[in-house]
Amino acid sequence: MSIKINHLTYVYGEESVFEKKALDDINLEINDGEFIGLIGHTGSGKSTLIQHLNGILKPSSGDIYINDFKITDPDLNLTEIRKRVGVVFQYPEYQLFEETIEKDIAFGPSNLGLEEEEIKNRVKLSMEAVGLDYELFKDKSPFELSGGQKRRVAIAGVIAMNPEVLILDEPTAGLDPRTRFEFKEILKELKDQGKTIVISSHILSELAELCTDVGIIDQGKMALTGSIDEILSQVNSSNPIVITLLGEGRELALNILKSHPYVHTITVKGQEIIVRFTGDKQDEAVLLQQLVDAGILITSFTREQGSLESLFMQITGKEEERTVLKYENESGL
Repeated sequence: MSIKINHLTYVYGEESVFEKKALDDINLEINDGEFIGLIGHTGSGKSTLIQHLNGILKPSSGDIYINDFKITDPDLNLTEIRKRVGVVFQYPEYQLFEETIEKDIAFGPSNLGLEEEEIKNRVKLSMEAVGLDYELFKDKSPFELSGGQKRRVAIAGVIAMNPEVLILDEPTAGLDPRTRFEFKEILKELKDQGKTIVISSHILSELAELCTDVGIIDQGKMALTGSIDEILSQVNSSNPIVITLLGEGRELALNILKSHPYVHTITVKGQEIIVRFTGDKQDEAVLLQQLVDAGILITSFTREQGSLESLFMQITGKEEERTVLKYENESGL
């Protein structure tokens, strides 16, 4: 199931003294089977965007399409959309209310008019998907569980609706590291089942590992979208090259580097030379060969690897100084 968002704008308290634009001209396309991560600071608009994806909020302007359904159409029956798009809100365990886990998970499917056997089967499968043994947990009160177990029950309740798209808002917020790891494994399994998944999270290293695509939201605007591989490749191509030398040859290496057209800054740290180099892969290979041909012994020649965290901080303007500038200031050359 695909989602297409065109020029979405949302204003809280429109035409009042409390008016605030939460989303500003958002454009995003999510294709069937993709796992997209939404990244943004608190208050950036992530949760507001998520609440538009199954019609909880209505845009101030713009359109949202779920497959061929235009969910901004006032005549559309949103029940059909909500069968297809399941949303797990932040701290979903606060929404548990039934006296047993089985009844809580069965609540949504029961409202679909399904047969009892089908409802029971969905409850079993969804509990299995989140790592809860049916026979062991079905008759327990959800309020007897740990925080992590409660969240599993809440997520199972959404999975039991068998949505084509699963949207999770900060699903690991407030969980301990072990439980976060377990939830990551659950999400990997759902991804392998072909679910289209949208997740917002502050734990960017997890998103980099799980997601196929990422969208960075800053002050209500979509600052960047693209595949994880493409984005990290762009980050890495702008990162410095670290050259580690063996023995003598540093002065000769510096002379070669200073005269190279693609070398812009140089930092020396013992046997390491850190270079801001703007050439491509072939240019890197030529430079390495030039150093080797000059008789310089090199033990490593690598680009520093960027991360989703560093890219996010750069784009949202929260980084005090970029890496390249730091190298430039330290170089003294």
